[in-house]
Amino acid sequence: MNLIKGREEEYFFAQLSYKKDFNDFSLQTKLNYSNRQSDISGYLSNSVSDIASAFGVVGVDMQEAFYVRDAQTEENIEAEAILTLPEIFSNDISIGLGIRGVSMSRNDFYSSAENAITQNYNTIVTSPNYQYFPFRAEKEPAYWQDVNSTDIFSNTNRTISYAHIQDLISVNKSLDFVAGARADYYSDIGMNYSARLGLVYRANDALIFKLLYGSAFRAPTFTEEYTNGHIGYRAGNTSLKPEETNTYETAIIYKPNFHNKFALNLYYSTLTNVIDLEEKSTTIPGYQNMKPRTSKGLEFEYFFKTQQTHNLYFNASYIEAGYTVPAEDDSVEIDQDMPDISKLMLKAMYIFHPLKALSFGTTWQYYSQTTKTKLLWVVSTNRDTPVQEYHLVDETITYNFLNNSELRLSIKNIFNEEVRLPSYYYTLPGGVLREGTNYYLTYSYNF
Repeated sequence: MNLIKGREEEYFFAQLSYKKDFNDFSLQTKLNYSNRQSDISGYLSNSVSDIASAFGVVGVDMQEAFYVRDAQTEENIEAEAILTLPEIFSNDISIGLGIRGVSMSRNDFYSSAENAITQNYNTIVTSPNYQYFPFRAEKEPAYWQDVNSTDIFSNTNRTISYAHIQDLISVNKSLDFVAGARADYYSDIGMNYSARLGLVYRANDALIFKLLYGSAFRAPTFTEEYTNGHIGYRAGNTSLKPEETNTYETAIIYKPNFHNKFALNLYYSTLTNVIDLEEKSTTIPGYQNMKPRTSKGLEFEYFFKTQQTHNLYFNASYIEAGYTVPAEDDSVEIDQDMPDISKLMLKAMYIFHPLKALSFGTTWQYYSQTTKTKLLWVVSTNRDTPVQEYHLVDETITYNFLNNSELRLSIKNIFNEEVRLPSYYYTLPGGVLREGTNYYLTYSYNF
């Protein structure tokens, strides 16, 4: 049971930007600062008697519920400059440099259960009944590495410096080529590189072809890499490698006239050094790099519009994604389709303007049944009931009284469709039930 007692979140963001043009050069600079503070407290178990019994077996008088508190303050400061050069033989070149610093100035964790263990450490580990203590080392190996730790993260600082360059080449009136490269240096994980290539061919005024390639990476987060072990919390893994992705796309855009536009996009992506949860209970790290994953799919879009009265948009997407079920204590890795996602998604939106000041917007969404997992403990207990397919219809009515005044009524899930989302660790068969019909009435006035 996890009962939130209190939660406070604060976020501040400020940005200064400057742009200067000189002798066909263009310089853009920006300076960002952000501060995020969070203070979360609650009960992993609010039963005093249960915790008292757990500690009683090792001779410790513990008369508190299992209470935890997590307090963090994160600061980010970033400076970036991008220089665009004058056109050189049909080349539009831009160069960028930047640096960002991340610092955790508040990094405090408290647990009533851990505090009791720290204060009675020798009594607990030397007790003849220690084997019956529910929080012993083999059950919570990460925490017992350092029972005196009250930090959330073992490392609280990271500096990222980066440079990138891009060249847009206009080969002729019909063909454009773009190439880009980027290097990022992380103070804690080293250098990483990424690239971008693109080709755009305009067969005529109505038909466009695109070929795109991009590589990127994702560094492990502080949570994944540096979280200290605490009871009920996963530990970080400092040996994690960054995730790397390579994506290939092709797109066809056909616009025969002002009223109609068609677009078809196909893609294939590979993800290596996948960072996923460590499921073995007797190992210390809570995260691990896993086998590569692939995903492929297609997306179709259609736009229809008149000069003012009617606008129609339709989108259809289909995805197939490979996934590796992490190894558990009593099983090996299992390859399967990505669990808990809808492979087919459809969306249509129609906007009707009977008057210039009045509009009706209708949105329809469809999600197919989700894919089942092959996690052994879930399959053996029949807990994975897929989320069934569902439709959603929303309606929005907007009226503009004046140029700067607007009244809007939104009705979400107008037919009160039963909507569920996959539940964490399949604790709720069939998924988490979401709210039904919602009504929103808003009025805005711009001064």
